[in-house]
Amino acid sequence: MKTAFVSLALLGSSVLFAQSDIAQNVQKKLSGDRFKDVHVSADGNTLTLTGSVRVLADKIDAENKAHKADKSANINNQLQVSSSASDAELQRKLSEKIAYDRVGYIADSPAFSAFQVRVDNGNVMLDGTAYNYPDRAQAIADIESTPGVKSLTENVEVAPASINDDELRLALYRRIYGNSVLSRYANDPAKPIRIIVINGHCTLYGTVDREMDKTVAGIQANQVPGVFSVDNKLVVAEQHNKKER
Repeated sequence: MKTAFVSLALLGSSVLFAQSDIAQNVQKKLSGDRFKDVHVSADGNTLTLTGSVRVLADKIDAENKAHKADKSANINNQLQVSSSASDAELQRKLSEKIAYDRVGYIADSPAFSAFQVRVDNGNVMLDGTAYNYPDRAQAIADIESTPGVKSLTENVEVAPASINDDELRLALYRRIYGNSVLSRYANDPAKPIRIIVINGHCTLYGTVDREMDKTVAGIQANQVPGVFSVDNKLVVAEQHNKKER
């Protein structure tokens, strides 16, 4: 009986040492300034990450590194993202960052994606339609790398690849941004009038200065041959500002 107790004690010690080794191994993988406040503990087959990181991307990367260090372990990611920005400030910063992203990467590409950002207690919801997968991926990366973002819930549709839709996008772009009333919007690299085309159906997103600009944009879009329908969801800045007062 005494021998059995000794064996169990030795077995328990071996397990504890093994868990400690695993935790230390993962901790070494999380070296560097980004993870200086991250702590790793092991309990059975579960690795728990505690502490804080600067941005959401670091939290995600820490979990990925832990998985890579021990592929069989369950990861309990309790890392907190440091945040001092208000929701309104964070939403403004993210919306602006995404709006001006990928400018010049693909000719006029920013005009063909439309994203909506909402923030609730640092938790970000991203909706909208992306022209392609790189546009979607970059919008997500922008959010995950912004200080103050605690989590991201993403529901972005990627427009299907279509030669016909691409031709319509260019035709709509030329018709809208080439119009004398609307041409000033072309000076903004963010392209404030966003043109979404899916299977020949067009939706306009963004913000314009006046009601007349919204009306003209809708008329121009409806005059493009091959467009099946136009849903004009442009927001008029002067009306939007009145609602916020």
